Amino acid sequence: MLAPMRKRKALTDLKEREEAAAKRARVQEDKRRRLQENKHRKKMAWWESSGYRSLCLPSVESEEEEEADDLSVTSTDSEHSAISYVLGDVTHPYANQEDAIIVHCVDDSGRWGRGGLFTALENRSDAPCKQYELAGKMKDLELGSVLLFPVDDKQSRLDGQDQVALIVAQQRARDNSLSGIHLSALEEGLQKIYRVAKTNKASVHLPRIGHSTRGFNWYGTERLIRKHLASRGVHTSMYPFFSFTNPNTPPCILSTPLLTLTTPCILVHVPH
Repeated sequence: MLAPMRKRKALTDLKEREEAAAKRARVQEDKRRRLQENKHRKKMAWWESSGYRSLCLPSVESEEEEEADDLSVTSTDSEHSAISYVLGDVTHPYANQEDAIIVHCVDDSGRWGRGGLFTALENRSDAPCKQYELAGKMKDLELGSVLLFPVDDKQSRLDGQDQVALIVAQQRARDNSLSGIHLSALEEGLQKIYRVAKTNKASVHLPRIGHSTRGFNWYGTERLIRKHLASRGVHTSMYPFFSFTNPNTPPCILSTPLLTLTTPCILVHVPH
């Protein structure tokens, strides 16, 4: 009789410990949630008193509705699912009359860079540097955030509006070291851009994201771009080799991805 009683007591003790552990976890989660809510309220009050309006796109809570809409665009339709590879200047996107969204990845420091696409965007418009640094000052640069704003103040097209979408996909440490592209943050950003592009019937234009960053994963990056943009019917153009060009110069469309100098491709001249 003693053995069964000891066994039942042991099971009871184990259950009590499990329930106590679960209760402690709930208390910790409630405490964490209250702290986050309080922090968010203080930030919103700070923004309001400073007259700051966030340009970040809203979070994507669920993709179920989007996936239902995407049933009308099949992945076997190459015209809708293929990425166009363009030899030209991504800051002057090859677009017809539709709006165009130029995508660039940034870190969470709020310090605008120099050289390459940073300088090219600054030459195109004063907005990228201004809006990005302001967002950094106002603590509005979390991983996965996307700042979206127009860039037609210095140069513009006759038809359609050009916008820049800055995806916060990297982190900068206190010692100024920079992480590689966080694919989870990039994916979250692309999901947000998809919604805007779909609603506004805009095309999306990207450089070869992350090509000079640590641990660069081009194939994973391209897969995300195809999954969240091209395969969903958003006209998507990739500019694998960034170059400064005259905005009036017609671009060249590559028939296949030009990822290395040894990759064979045919340049097709497309009238602008």
